[in-house]
Amino acid sequence: MMPLKFDSYLWSIRACQRTSGGAEMVDGSIPVVARRNKNVTIEFEKKDLSIGTARFSASKAISKNLSMKPAGRKGLPDSPMPHANVEVHFRNDRGIEVPMTRRLVRYWFMRPLPGATVDELNKWQVVGLQNFEFFPFAQSGGEPPAQLNFEWDRPGNKDAPGFQSVSSEAGGQLQEFIVGNKAAGGAYYQIYTLQDSRSTRIITTNALSFSVDEYLEVLRMIDSGEYPRSMSAKLLFMPAGGTSDITPLPRR
Repeated sequence: MMPLKFDSYLWSIRACQRTSGGAEMVDGSIPVVARRNKNVTIEFEKKDLSIGTARFSASKAISKNLSMKPAGRKGLPDSPMPHANVEVHFRNDRGIEVPMTRRLVRYWFMRPLPGATVDELNKWQVVGLQNFEFFPFAQSGGEPPAQLNFEWDRPGNKDAPGFQSVSSEAGGQLQEFIVGNKAAGGAYYQIYTLQDSRSTRIITTNALSFSVDEYLEVLRMIDSGEYPRSMSAKLLFMPAGGTSDITPLPRR
């Protein structure tokens, strides 16, 4: 694990708008630095939180950020499952821990320039949105988007978000997360999951924590439809870089 300084291109990424087919610079994001709400605690990459859970239950852990899913059929290669590790805790003003009650996510597709690897972050681009709106994590019943991403059936304080790769083609995703409890406040963070033919890379940003009032205002913007209408192709915030972990893929 190493501290990450993002390349400047991440602050001016392009996102294709499905409605118009054009592209728009993501220059409306709100640049921020890490803020503190003593009632919100978020830890990134402290330990592997995937082992024995959800879609990882039948997989083999290669590293803290990579598991391999057995193919299930003889002769087929196992599938890489790169993932982050995020643990979140909320406390009310009396210091009593309260559960996470909302967890919203939005996905951006990422692709490298021809021949680029996960080591060359400045050669990766955001190429489009999977969904314009933030939405609760879906039930993991096999239907999109659950079949493409690891999602729990309900909000929880431990998470291992990532994806299962069934192709050798290089690709990745950026996830925006909003989590919280109305009695404690909330937080926003991003996770980048990248993979090429040889390695995977997990990048986390610092978390931006919200007071109760700030968290309620963020939810109001999203639930009312104000955010999707005004910033459908822009990142909500742009926090500073946090961690970066690269793991070589096992040889097939």
